[in-house]
Amino acid sequence: MILKLAPLFVLAVSAHAQSMIDLMVAMRQNVVWRVSLHWHQNIVTSVFWVGEPPRPEIQDPGNLRSSFDPDWLVTAKYQSQWYVALPYTDLTAGPHTKPEAASIIPWFRQAFIHDGQSVCNGRWIAIRHAGRVCYAQWRDSGPRVTDDADYVFGNARPRSDRGLDVSPAIRYYLGLKNLDICDWSFVSAPRPGRWLSISQPK
Repeated sequence: MILKLAPLFVLAVSAHAQSMIDLMVAMRQNVVWRVSLHWHQNIVTSVFWVGEPPRPEIQDPGNLRSSFDPDWLVTAKYQSQWYVALPYTDLTAGPHTKPEAASIIPWFRQAFIHDGQSVCNGRWIAIRHAGRVCYAQWRDSGPRVTDDADYVFGNARPRSDRGLDVSPAIRYYLGLKNLDICDWSFVSAPRPGRWLSISQPK
């Protein structure tokens, strides 16, 4: 029994350690906080959550895994509950890094470690709605599509009818209704706030 649980335990510890590193780096970088790219304005926003079951009747695959992390159900327990999905992934099903990623992702050269490891996973964005602003980490791809690079990294409007998925924590903080409107932008690091806390396993 101990041998069977060992890989899961190692995965959970590794995920927690990586999340701690991500958040510590973000807090150190806060003194030079800046918006990295432009604001994407008036984006239709929906709500999703890790562990959401599939809904075949509306062709929704659910969120039992992430485009960046097949073990998201485990690793999410050691990550911030302030997370989003954007309609692009830099990984193929292999997983391998997409060939075009190096030329379209602004921070690729600084963040790339090895083939098959996403440089998008964990990236911080700022989200604003009705005068409030919060921060969240990019943890999955969607909604609807996963290859809309012109929108995510450029000036184009979303190809889909919605362009941002947010977690329940973001929905409650910003007071979002179903399919509400938000603005968002990539940031180099978040400002201090509750989004820097890490979930503990239940």
